[in-house]
Amino acid sequence: MSCVNDSNKVNLIQAENSITSLGLIKSKIIDNSKPKVVTYIGSKSSLERLLEQTPVGKIDLIIKQNSKYEFIFYIDRVLIADTSDIKTILTKYNCQFSLVLDLKDEYYKFNKNLLNPMGSGRLSLITHICDKNNNVLDYAAIGSSMSFFDKVFAKYR
Repeated sequence: MSCVNDSNKVNLIQAENSITSLGLIKSKIIDNSKPKVVTYIGSKSSLERLLEQTPVGKIDLIIKQNSKYEFIFYIDRVLIADTSDIKTILTKYNCQFSLVLDLKDEYYKFNKNLLNPMGSGRLSLITHICDKNNNVLDYAAIGSSMSFFDKVFAKYR
């Protein structure tokens, strides 16, 4: 993409509640000085579907091998009561990365143009590769063996 405008910019929300396989994290700090890889996961079932299609440890390896990027995973349509289920899913697939719990559906609301581009329903698994100013450079689904993420991301590393 050679031309970037505000409609191609990811709007990040504050990470007040995050979760890992070890439990809840309060106020995860997002490093705004780095380029970002931002993944939107539409629900618990979307998270499980992504991890079922991803070789165990692949997402954590991508994160470890690309420390110049800030990796952010938003999951919405969840409640604080869902944290036990999410922790179980992360543990089942041996995931070390954290998920930002979007309890108020804010990420979708602020990024509707990117997550529902045709106005016919939200995408539930999408990863935006962004520069340090959050301008979208490209997109794919991280981790999944059914995605072109590795090939797409290689252009920006």
